[in-house]
Amino acid sequence: MNVPTDRAIHPGQQARSTPVVTVSHPARRPLPQTRLGALLNPDPRRLLHAVSIVLLLLWCVWWGLSLAHHELIGVRHVWFRGFFGVDFLRCIDQPTRVWLAGGDPYAVYDVNMKPLFVYPPPVLRMFAWCGWFTPRQALAIWVASLGLMATAGAWASWRARKRLGLGDVPLSPVLVAVLFSTPVVYAMERGNYDLVTVPLVIVGLALMRTETRWAHVAAGAALSLAPWAKLYPGVLAVGLIALRCWTSFAGFLLGAILIGASSLDELQRFLVNQDQTVVPWVKLSQAFPKMPVYPAAHSLSANWWRLWVHTPVAWLGRLDGRLAAIAILGPLLCWVSYHLFRCPQRDRLAYPYLMWILAL
Repeated sequence: MNVPTDRAIHPGQQARSTPVVTVSHPARRPLPQTRLGALLNPDPRRLLHAVSIVLLLLWCVWWGLSLAHHELIGVRHVWFRGFFGVDFLRCIDQPTRVWLAGGDPYAVYDVNMKPLFVYPPPVLRMFAWCGWFTPRQALAIWVASLGLMATAGAWASWRARKRLGLGDVPLSPVLVAVLFSTPVVYAMERGNYDLVTVPLVIVGLALMRTETRWAHVAAGAALSLAPWAKLYPGVLAVGLIALRCWTSFAGFLLGAILIGASSLDELQRFLVNQDQTVVPWVKLSQAFPKMPVYPAAHSLSANWWRLWVHTPVAWLGRLDGRLAAIAILGPLLCWVSYHLFRCPQRDRLAYPYLMWILAL
């Protein structure tokens, strides 16, 4: 406490330091609460955890009923139209069964004269297990697997927050935020397989934390599977350079080359089908001009023309969406990667950084 002084300070006179006396008080212990008091004044952290657990249980029931009815329960209340499992059944399961029967899925066309299969050849090997089950059983297994992948990604994000020393958030609300998010719900409802990149990144980073060089090579090889599932994860190569993981980068290139060399004939047909698929998807997207985003083609490149409809600069919509996306996102990727390259603690940022560049 400050000790007052009755000495007046006249103009031009220097003030003398006033002695300060610190009085310490014994720490007050919180009064014990009764059961009613504890019920009416719950601990916020425990309350958040309890509510999150209830929501997670409801999420499990929700998807269990959706799989049983072969339809997402409550899909009428979301922003996208419901086509339960269409990406998996039409684009993955059916071509895989053609391939398992000895046919060429790249040479088969659907009723709309679109190629039946438009994904890289390793995807057929990845889903060869579908032949052991009926299409509906395979869909149920895959949707459940997507839920596990999303859960693993949420857990890894939670761990990354702790390593960075950010606010301490319980794991349960993190799981709720991720599993109830639109991207996860949409991915599970459609049954697509973009989430396979999540466990690959988790495994790759776990291997890179070891001391052995061969583990780093294996980490790069594991990450090289991602661009052979979907093309856009090829930007992981930029991420490995920014992280200065040179051995893993070499493993990434080696793995990608070996995987591609193992199916050169199918790779050529895949590239042809990929070109034939772009035009029909663009025309289908243009059939719904009033929608701000067409859910079945939700990338920036596919929706580029929509950004400029009914604007004074509508001519920008005639530019190639892929080139526009590269021009916008490319500098952002380079800028962040450059600063991470110079960051002394880039290892702690590895997981959020790699997931960020995949989200681009």
